[in-house]
Amino acid sequence: MTSLSTASAGIKPVTSILDSAQCYSTQWSFLESYCGGTTVPYLSAGGLQTLLNVTGSGYVTFLVFGGGPVSTTSTMTVSIDGVEVFNPGDRGNITNSGFCPIGGLYQSAVSLSYVPYSTSFAVTVNCNVDAYLTYNYYET
Repeated sequence: MTSLSTASAGIKPVTSILDSAQCYSTQWSFLESYCGGTTVPYLSAGGLQTLLNVTGSGYVTFLVFGGGPVSTTSTMTVSIDGVEVFNPGDRGNITNSGFCPIGGLYQSAVSLSYVPYSTSFAVTVNCNVDAYLTYNYYET
């Protein structure tokens, strides 16, 4: 008799996150109070920056990058366990909208997800105006 149990295998990390989640907010600098996480400001003069680089295991419940001013270029890349899982390319203008690959956001309404990682989790962003990266993760 065969067993379909995968209890000993653990939870596998994701290999791809679809670019289907758009978000909307005018309160970018206050999002940490809505999701219970942390907000990191991104200064437009910084160019391409890795704003989050976590090693170890855990899970991410919320991740969003966006801003209020009119932008002409904006990118976000997410890597889990060394594999690029989210890179939708240049979104252009993210005024009051942005990237929301993990969780959901509309104004101050937040929904959380559960995305595990085994060895690392990293986020790289680029934008020509000031913006914010808000995230919430737990180490296990």
